[in-house]
Amino acid sequence: MTSRWLHRLCWVTAGATFLLIVVGATVTSNRAGLSVPDWPETYSHPLWRFPLTKMVGGIFYEHGHRLLASVVGLLTTAITVWTFFWQKDKTLRRLGLAALAGVLLQGLLGGLTVKFLLPPVISVAHAALAQAFFCVTITLALLTSSKASAAPGATTGSARGLALAATIAVYLQLILGASIRHSERGELAHICGAIAVIALAIFIVRHLREFRGPVLTLAGLIIFQAGLGILTLYTRQPKLAPGQLTPLQTWLPTLHLATGALILAVSFVLTLRIFRQTAPTPQATSVGDLIDLTKPRIVLMVLVTTALGFFLGGNSAGEILILVLVGVGLATGGSAVLNNYLDRDVDAKMARTRDRALPAGLVAPAHALALGVTLVLIGVLTLVWAVNLLTGFLVLLAAFLYVLVYTPLKRVSWFNTTVGAIPGAIPPLCGWAAATGRLDLGAWVLFAIMFVWQHPHFYAIAWMFKDDYRAAGLKMLPTIDPPATFRHTRIYSVILIGISVLPAVVGMVGVIYICGAVALGVGMLAVAVVFARTQTFLGAKRLLKASVIYLPLLVVLMIVDRL
Repeated sequence: MTSRWLHRLCWVTAGATFLLIVVGATVTSNRAGLSVPDWPETYSHPLWRFPLTKMVGGIFYEHGHRLLASVVGLLTTAITVWTFFWQKDKTLRRLGLAALAGVLLQGLLGGLTVKFLLPPVISVAHAALAQAFFCVTITLALLTSSKASAAPGATTGSARGLALAATIAVYLQLILGASIRHSERGELAHICGAIAVIALAIFIVRHLREFRGPVLTLAGLIIFQAGLGILTLYTRQPKLAPGQLTPLQTWLPTLHLATGALILAVSFVLTLRIFRQTAPTPQATSVGDLIDLTKPRIVLMVLVTTALGFFLGGNSAGEILILVLVGVGLATGGSAVLNNYLDRDVDAKMARTRDRALPAGLVAPAHALALGVTLVLIGVLTLVWAVNLLTGFLVLLAAFLYVLVYTPLKRVSWFNTTVGAIPGAIPPLCGWAAATGRLDLGAWVLFAIMFVWQHPHFYAIAWMFKDDYRAAGLKMLPTIDPPATFRHTRIYSVILIGISVLPAVVGMVGVIYICGAVALGVGMLAVAVVFARTQTFLGAKRLLKASVIYLPLLVVLMIVDRL
């Protein structure tokens, strides 16, 4: 059993940490970061011996922040000693040690910000670690409560994933906010992240009604925070802008950050409560299982076509390309995870998919939901922050169409293949937009090639596994109208030949490409015709292989000709 006094000490530490975060915000808001230029001393005085009469102006904020930080450090040390020597619970011991490591690292980062004159990377890391440490102190306070061992309730696994996704989204928002404060970067990403948090809050209000108190508190804080955010962006001055700040310009961002920390605390507490009240599952999730959910082969194809769009768009900046691929890859992998999450019931009915991680019970649905939302958010926000808004919007549009339109449409209409081909054709648009900041005719030509190519490719798959799709109740063309499958396959294969020569028509490539593209197109059409005549599994398999070979060869032709 835990001591009531330990529980109280943990809550005092959590409260002191929140106050420390707020005081730290006042340092930045008042541009007092280097008011004390030395560390760990204050103008050559030991920390606690600096005269209070000299704590004026920026020194008041900066030195006050250091004093409060030392108090939090002492409180954390007391918790660590208490849990390590007088508590048998291994979880509490580990959390105590983690808290001590966090507060020591936080002190080091604080010193480095002064020594290296407020470098943005270290300053943002300092702010991010502060919020993570805040969550650790909250966890200690909750686990030392006499109610910590409450029996699990009937909360669903989906609720766990939704709450966890919201907490991660809020934490990412705080990091983006720190980026704005310390580096003047990420405003658009922060706005997009705010929209995502609001959307998640709406889902939480609708689906977590059994936690009425914290849910309504969270929703109210988010509404208040949205208003504060608008006012803060409207009134704020750049970090290096000359002139004296008004009281509104200093206290609004401080209140905005403080409210953000409260939102994180409420969301985090809600998540912990849901996880504690959900009966534990026996699944042992491995990294390999989580990677499988992201459909790595599809992600690889998306990255190749994204890089193609970037290359043909005319940008040779390698560092930008890396950021584009990271953002697109994360968002694509997250979309695949969410697709797996929504399709887990039908996947369990099909022989070819029942061994996947979710239907096989290797990954909890809540974990998949949280992972998918997190990857999409990080990917889109990375693109908006580091590349441009258009690229981030296109990736978000692709994720929306793939997860929330194509995936449920498979249960309703065979037209899902055509709809699903739209997000599948967006990656080259993303690459082009990242390279140029706009969508020219060449980008839409690449989009058209990808859009048309996907039809014979997926019709072959649908024919090979038509019995599986029928058993799962999915409305694929081979299960609804088999003759139309062969007709559509031939039509799209013919169209693909004409579409594939358009890059040469608009001047993107030359003779080498056009000769190779026509040869590849004719070859794929021949395989499609054989499939339509034989109407066999083997014919469909050959068409699938032909389509898989066709696309990378076409990409190579474009690159070789362009070089």
